[in-house]
Amino acid sequence: MVTFSVESAEWRDQSAYLLKSVGVTHRGYDRLFMVRDTFETYVDKESLRPFEFKRITNEGSYSSTHHYVFNNHNRTIRSRISKEGGPVKHAVLPWPDCTFDILTMIYQARNIDFSKYQVDDKIPIVMVVDGEIHHLHIRYLGKEVALTRDGRQFNCLKFSPLLVKGTIFEAGEDMTVWVTDDQNRVPIVVEAKILIGSVKAVFVEAEGLLSPFASEIK
Repeated sequence: MVTFSVESAEWRDQSAYLLKSVGVTHRGYDRLFMVRDTFETYVDKESLRPFEFKRITNEGSYSSTHHYVFNNHNRTIRSRISKEGGPVKHAVLPWPDCTFDILTMIYQARNIDFSKYQVDDKIPIVMVVDGEIHHLHIRYLGKEVALTRDGRQFNCLKFSPLLVKGTIFEAGEDMTVWVTDDQNRVPIVVEAKILIGSVKAVFVEAEGLLSPFASEIK
């Protein structure tokens, strides 16, 4: 199960949003491959520019922590990463324009104007992942109706992000995402191949949305 939340916060006396995502496997699958992942990012309320990112990863026998602080004045990212209980590695990376952490990029992608693109177009994105800058893309796959487990249907935008190889995912376009074709851009279905098979996440509920579910088919 994956939950996303957004709340008003302060970051070093600046008004901010705190974006948070928590991913956990169902208890019945913990013996096969237990996942307990937490992502948190403080972002500017107007631009969604990241201030600080934290990730705590527990996936099977693997564990790690990632911490980035984004400096908008000298355009650098201060990185602190520890893996599997090893020593903490510090680094300072250049921060190219329009480069985001993985959680902020999810929210930035919701603001893409897909009407500008044709099916199979690649939309370039830049992300900092595992202490490195990666030039990736989102492939637009058009519009499609997506169905939830309780029978609700939504008109959706469909796309596939290029992934960086990690502890769960292989590198490549092995993830497909359907988000509502309305102002909310709520993820309805996410399917992905993983190192030990495949996973599928399906929308359950959302609270506090700014706009109604205009894409729901009734």
